[in-house]
Amino acid sequence: MKKYFVVGLLLCTFLLGACQAKRPDKSAKPKHSETVHLEKAKKLQIGVTYRKGKSKNPNAFYIKLIDDKHCVYMLDDSHYTEKDIKEISEDGYAFYPYISLTEGEYYKDGDDYILKPTRTQKIEFKDANHVKDKIIATKKQKDRSDSEEGVRIVKKGAGYVQKTKQGDFLLYKTNKKLPNSIDDFLAQYDYQPEELD
Repeated sequence: MKKYFVVGLLLCTFLLGACQAKRPDKSAKPKHSETVHLEKAKKLQIGVTYRKGKSKNPNAFYIKLIDDKHCVYMLDDSHYTEKDIKEISEDGYAFYPYISLTEGEYYKDGDDYILKPTRTQKIEFKDANHVKDKIIATKKQKDRSDSEEGVRIVKKGAGYVQKTKQGDFLLYKTNKKLPNSIDDFLAQYDYQPEELD
């Protein structure tokens, strides 16, 4: 009897695996826009994207040095389901997924990097489907002043951290592709203006 049970269990496992292989779009694994493997940033390189923190959540803060003077950094807060958006919005305000991309300049202070913003572009999406379809409802651009606080990246031990008021956050290399400018950023989306609450 035990033998038949083991054979049956193996047969079921094989059939389930075969079904998943034929229908990978129905896989139980969630799909993310970036690879989960992250490597600690031991040095900062031009053209490489880094993310703050090691969380697997795609909503994150990203940094990229464009050349020896210019940089971009992005706050991506656009990866939500409709259910998530509804729950967040129940707290008394309407939440819309958004992404902010900031162009800036940077300089080195020893092993540390100081990133100063020059202008920021924020885009908002009406809902999760519009995020997936890359359709933006609003876009707002803001020129930044020299007096505004920038981003400070500090060498700490064998890696780099972003220093914030909330603490120090390790930077990790990621394969996420950041645009080099606000123009490149906006070119990825279809702008269909819509008033949001």
